[in-house]
Amino acid sequence: MDLRGNIVEYWPPKGWVKVEGTWWDPEGKRTWGRALILWQGEIKFKGKTIKVKDAIGIGEFTRFESG
Repeated sequence: MDLRGNIVEYWPPKGWVKVEGTWWDPEGKRTWGRALILWQGEIKFKGKTIKVKDAIGIGEFTRFESG
């Protein structure tokens, strides 16, 4: 898989929520938010190549940094 995404829009609009501590790492830091992404690239699967051009997707994303 070789996909690149550009953010079109994101929520919350003033930045992603930052939280300290998780159940698996009390010292860790995480942030989350939702984003509308414009994807481009290609996916190779079972010998076939699928070209991806201007595919729009939305997702909820979490970033984590261990403490």
